[in-house]
Amino acid sequence: MVQLTEYEKNPYEAIVEDSHRLTPEDTVEVRSILLTVPHPSFSYSEGQNIGVIVPGPHEYGRDTHFRLYTIANSPRTSKNGDVEIELCVRRCFYIDEISGEEHPGIASNYLCDASPGDRIMVVSVSDGVDAALFKCTDAIAAFTRLRQSRSLLKQSETISATTDF
Repeated sequence: MVQLTEYEKNPYEAIVEDSHRLTPEDTVEVRSILLTVPHPSFSYSEGQNIGVIVPGPHEYGRDTHFRLYTIANSPRTSKNGDVEIELCVRRCFYIDEISGEEHPGIASNYLCDASPGDRIMVVSVSDGVDAALFKCTDAIAAFTRLRQSRSLLKQSETISATTDF
């Protein structure tokens, strides 16, 4: 589990300005969510992440839930000088491998359910941070093995296509 308590010490309050669905009703829900941060010291760059803090309590006794999202727009400000952040968020659900039960993704559902005027706590991951360290899980290892397998398959296809038998 990633402990991001250092980031959570200086959160900013963001206000939901707009939230609208980007995908048709009969497909997976993806929303564009426009937030404003009325704080002059808040800034970001293209491709940077922002941390969203979902208030709790949550499972296993957690007071908050933290999730990173990539900012979808270039830096800009609103007419009144507030920093604007656009997020594209897919509403996620997870299937429990043992029980088969479907569980909503905490942060994605929190953001997708937010309405204009709602206040969301966010943190800028660049605030004095040189590096963020994350605990690797078996899922990351499986992804790496999958990438290696695909690479080997491509090499094999190239060799067989260029070899005369």
